[in-house]
Amino acid sequence: MKKAKWKVEAKYGTREELIKYHKRNGEDPEDFDIEEFNEVEISALREDNEFGMKSYGCGGMDKIVLFDRDDGYTKEEIEWCKQVAETVCEALNKKEL
Repeated sequence: MKKAKWKVEAKYGTREELIKYHKRNGEDPEDFDIEEFNEVEISALREDNEFGMKSYGCGGMDKIVLFDRDDGYTKEEIEWCKQVAETVCEALNKKEL
Protein backbone atom coordinates (compact mmCIF):
# COMPACT_ATOMS: atom_id res chain seq x y z
CA MET A 1 0.00 0.00 0.00
CA LYS A 2 1.33 3.41 -0.99
CA LYS A 3 1.86 5.94 1.81
CA ALA A 4 0.03 9.28 1.79
CA LYS A 5 1.98 12.21 0.35
CA TRP A 6 3.70 14.80 2.53
CA LYS A 7 2.35 18.35 2.57
CA VAL A 8 3.09 21.62 4.36
CA GLU A 9 0.93 22.53 7.35
CA ALA A 10 1.34 26.13 8.58
CA LYS A 11 -0.51 27.27 11.69
CA TYR A 12 -0.19 30.65 13.37
CA GLY A 13 -2.12 33.55 14.81
CA THR A 14 -1.88 36.90 13.06
CA ARG A 15 -1.53 40.27 14.75
CA GLU A 16 -5.07 41.21 13.65
CA GLU A 17 -6.54 38.02 15.11
CA LEU A 18 -4.83 38.56 18.45
CA ILE A 19 -5.92 42.21 18.65
CA LYS A 20 -9.55 41.11 18.12
CA TYR A 21 -9.11 38.36 20.71
CA HIS A 22 -7.87 40.77 23.37
CA LYS A 23 -10.62 43.29 22.62
CA ARG A 24 -13.29 40.56 22.91
CA ASN A 25 -11.88 39.71 26.35
CA GLY A 26 -12.04 43.34 27.48
CA GLU A 27 -8.26 43.75 27.35
CA ASP A 28 -6.26 46.56 25.81
CA PRO A 29 -4.13 45.09 22.98
CA GLU A 30 -1.54 47.81 23.65
CA ASP A 31 -0.76 46.05 26.94
CA PHE A 32 0.67 43.12 24.95
CA ASP A 33 3.69 42.79 22.69
CA ILE A 34 1.91 41.35 19.65
CA GLU A 35 4.11 40.36 16.73
CA GLU A 36 3.01 40.03 13.09
CA PHE A 37 2.71 36.21 13.42
CA ASN A 38 2.40 34.39 16.75
CA GLU A 39 2.22 30.79 18.04
CA VAL A 40 3.77 29.52 14.83
CA GLU A 41 4.03 25.86 13.88
CA ILE A 42 5.13 24.90 10.38
CA SER A 43 5.34 21.19 9.68
CA ALA A 44 5.73 18.57 7.01
CA LEU A 45 2.96 16.04 7.52
CA ARG A 46 1.17 13.29 5.68
CA GLU A 47 -2.05 14.31 3.96
CA ASP A 48 -4.03 11.67 5.88
CA ASN A 49 -2.77 12.75 9.32
CA GLU A 50 -5.98 14.38 10.57
CA PHE A 51 -4.83 14.54 14.20
CA GLY A 52 -1.56 16.18 13.15
CA MET A 53 -3.48 18.84 11.23
CA LYS A 54 -5.56 19.71 14.29
CA SER A 55 -2.83 19.54 16.93
CA TYR A 56 0.07 21.76 17.87
CA GLY A 57 3.38 20.21 18.85
CA CYS A 58 2.47 16.58 18.26
CA GLY A 59 5.21 15.42 15.94
CA GLY A 60 6.06 11.86 15.01
CA MET A 61 6.61 9.57 12.06
CA ASP A 62 3.75 11.21 10.12
CA LYS A 63 4.40 14.83 11.21
CA ILE A 64 7.76 16.57 11.32
CA VAL A 65 7.59 19.90 13.16
CA LEU A 66 10.14 22.14 11.46
CA PHE A 67 9.40 25.54 13.04
CA ASP A 68 7.70 25.99 16.40
CA ARG A 69 7.87 29.27 18.29
CA ASP A 70 5.47 31.24 20.47
CA ASP A 71 7.04 34.64 19.86
CA GLY A 72 6.71 36.39 16.56
CA TYR A 73 7.89 35.94 13.04
CA THR A 74 7.79 38.51 10.24
CA LYS A 75 5.97 37.88 6.96
CA GLU A 76 9.32 37.33 5.23
CA GLU A 77 10.36 34.76 7.84
CA ILE A 78 7.03 32.92 7.53
CA GLU A 79 7.43 32.74 3.75
CA TRP A 80 11.00 31.42 4.12
CA CYS A 81 9.86 28.78 6.64
CA LYS A 82 7.10 27.67 4.27
CA GLN A 83 9.61 27.35 1.41
CA VAL A 84 11.87 25.21 3.58
CA ALA A 85 8.90 23.02 4.55
CA GLU A 86 7.89 22.67 0.90
CA THR A 87 11.44 21.61 0.01
CA VAL A 88 11.37 18.98 2.76
CA CYS A 89 7.99 17.67 1.54
CA GLU A 90 9.21 17.49 -2.06
CA ALA A 91 12.26 15.48 -0.98
CA LEU A 92 10.20 13.09 1.15
CA ASN A 93 7.68 12.56 -1.64
CA LYS A 94 10.41 12.08 -4.26
CA LYS A 95 12.06 9.41 -2.10
CA GLU A 96 8.61 7.92 -1.25
CA LEU A 97 9.47 7.98 2.44
